[in-house]
Amino acid sequence: MKKKKISEIIDIIKTRSDFLVTSHQDSDGDSLGSQLALGELLFSWGKRFKIVNHGEIGSKYGFLDKHGIIQTSEAALDFEPEVVFVLECPDLSRVGSVENMIPEGALLINIDHHQDNSGFGDINWVDLKASAVGEMIYDLLISAGHHLSLDAAEQIYTAILTDTGRFRFRGTTPRSLNICAKLLRLGVDPEKITDRIYFSHGEANLRLLGDLIRRMEVFFGGRACVLSLSNGDLERFNASFADTEGFVDYTQYLEGVEVGILFKEIAPGVTKASMRSNDAFNLIPFVKNFGGGGHKGAAGCTIYKPLEEAKRLILGHLKKCFDRGT
Repeated sequence: MKKKKISEIIDIIKTRSDFLVTSHQDSDGDSLGSQLALGELLFSWGKRFKIVNHGEIGSKYGFLDKHGIIQTSEAALDFEPEVVFVLECPDLSRVGSVENMIPEGALLINIDHHQDNSGFGDINWVDLKASAVGEMIYDLLISAGHHLSLDAAEQIYTAILTDTGRFRFRGTTPRSLNICAKLLRLGVDPEKITDRIYFSHGEANLRLLGDLIRRMEVFFGGRACVLSLSNGDLERFNASFADTEGFVDYTQYLEGVEVGILFKEIAPGVTKASMRSNDAFNLIPFVKNFGGGGHKGAAGCTIYKPLEEAKRLILGHLKKCFDRGT
């Protein structure tokens, strides 16, 4: 099945000229690395393409886009794409305002590894065994006979590194590590990339993180850990939402925590809940109650309520789940 999907996608790339590449809003390492690596293939084959995302890109990922290829959805397209690649996105609505840039009749190619993918594409390549979409893009590029540049190797390595939680998550497989070993042979420096992503906070960002941890809340006898971030917090520390990607991971540093949540006030009356869990708690059905999605151990949702109301809603539902033993 995988070989057939890859062959079908390669044939489409060969026979079409104009492409749009996008992913979920508030991009992370997997979505950014995968889009850029796919862009290298399109460029090498002389295709016209744009990579467009909704939202800012965190400064820690700036090194991936050395040539400034990625645009925001505020920019206009100067051509009409025949084909739209949507990467690492379980549902088309998750691309945010980029959805408005997709012309009627464009061929949608959905490449993802999320269990809750809705199959929204004209072509759907969904591989639940892949640790990251970057792993799938690697297969696509190799099958297309493309010789990866060091830039593309770094982009795919970053995709796998970040979506496996630095090779910590259960989704990490021998194949994930084997691909990364091949990328190292192409010149990828794992220390440089890991330091850039995880150990290079700006002063404002680190002070903001320290303040969040200082105000950390613990619920249900230590089973849940919560961090809360308001627009006011960002203003006080002169920080940006894009650079808070990954803060939710600190909720799992506390021993005994089963579910960690970072609440972000992304607009007045709108709160994003990013969640992490251990193996005992499956987040997918939990966030589906609120229109969200993701993986068993890493998921999120958007609540159209002020931050404190959203917290009460989510924590109330979490308490019911803990009480039921689910």
